[in-house]
Amino acid sequence: MPAVLGAAALLFVFAAVPQVMAQVTVQYYAVPSGAHPHDVAPAADGGVWYTAQHQEALGYLDPRSWNPSPLRLY
Repeated sequence: MPAVLGAAALLFVFAAVPQVMAQVTVQYYAVPSGAHPHDVAPAADGGVWYTAQHQEALGYLDPRSWNPSPLRLY
């Protein structure tokens, strides 16, 4: 009986996944060539901070224009 309940629970979970995935929206934005962005974080104003590891910089995507602004760390 426990195996049947476990199988029923898995069936319920897998049936719910397409409904959850249908609500996800992914947007891609261009960043400077060679930036290799990593470690993104939302900003309070709606922008996005990211590390531009290969440029030794922090990057910021402005929420009004979505233009990236790299800030050198040295």
